[in-house]
Amino acid sequence: MTPTLPQPAFYVFKCQQSAPPGMPKPSCVKAGDQESQELFGYMAQQLMTKGIMGTVQPIQTSCLGRCQQGPVMLVEPGH
Repeated sequence: MTPTLPQPAFYVFKCQQSAPPGMPKPSCVKAGDQESQELFGYMAQQLMTKGIMGTVQPIQTSCLGRCQQGPVMLVEPGH
């Protein structure tokens, strides 16, 4: 029998998509935005420091459809 890996209880999706120039809708993340990458890294580091990285899984994702409100994160389940 193959051992199964425990599944996270929560997923935190962070938008990292930047629209190319000329797109009709704005991006919540600018291309090459170092601050956005640093925020994701900081979040992951804090999850590790608090010992909950296995329970909470951070995921970089594309557009979450809330660009005008951006930068956007979504927590599943429970949003």
